[in-house]
Amino acid sequence: AEGIPADYEQGGSSALLVTSGGVGRLEAETSVAEGIGLVLTSPEDTFAFSIDYFNIEISNEIDNLGGADIVNRCYNSIDFANEPLCDLFTRRDGSDANDFGIDQVNGGYVNISYQRVRGVDYNFTYDEEFDWGNVRFRVEHTMQIEKFGLLFEDSPYNNEVGENGVPKHVGVARLTYGRDDWSVTWTASYFDSTNDYEYYGSETNTTTLNGETVTFIDETKWTTYHAVSSSFAYEDFDFTVGVANLFDEEPPQLSASGFELGNSALYSQYDFIGRRVFANVKYNF
Repeated sequence: AEGIPADYEQGGSSALLVTSGGVGRLEAETSVAEGIGLVLTSPEDTFAFSIDYFNIEISNEIDNLGGADIVNRCYNSIDFANEPLCDLFTRRDGSDANDFGIDQVNGGYVNISYQRVRGVDYNFTYDEEFDWGNVRFRVEHTMQIEKFGLLFEDSPYNNEVGENGVPKHVGVARLTYGRDDWSVTWTASYFDSTNDYEYYGSETNTTTLNGETVTFIDETKWTTYHAVSSSFAYEDFDFTVGVANLFDEEPPQLSASGFELGNSALYSQYDFIGRRVFANVKYNF
């Protein structure tokens, strides 16, 4: 890339980082949030269903770009050849001891041109009283349609939905049985499968290394975490005890080319602790 030999090995290097403030250059951040929804309930309020469409747009968010951030965003861009961030740093030309290291990076405060998030929230509830207790079932589901950000007006468009860390479908389902002052709840949290293969030339899980075709993993499978808990109220105290990640589900595994901790996908929706017991005590004044 950029005239750098394929066999070039980066040695020790230093670069000048120029950081500028935003006085006289930055514009005020603005945002628009839109939503429309529909709610349906049964006459006896046993069933309820709602659907909500949301659209959030942000213009001119202020951000501070450091040297490493600029370089990483440049080379990780889905359209690297036309990424404006690549114009914010220069490289040496290799004429001095074959040195192609980064020479200068121009960072500082900037307005992020435009960001947008769109999606649909679904909620379903079943709640009914019986002689032997109360049964409640609730599902909260979000489907992301679009999520992207343009650092500059001419930055390449890339819908991040479906990429690692941005699943299209996420949700949680809860089933609760209660009677008198006692209840037990089963919770299942789920996350859609994702992958980052679009960032590789083949858009598959194969690439070329040292002239040979190799297979790598840069995708996450559909993941579900289960938890069970029980609550009991006694006078002014509320007691809760339960087990999180009941089946000790491990986070998805990625090859070293992905964003990982060890071999595990390092994204906020995954559990890195494993099965564990928890307990809470609350006193009501």
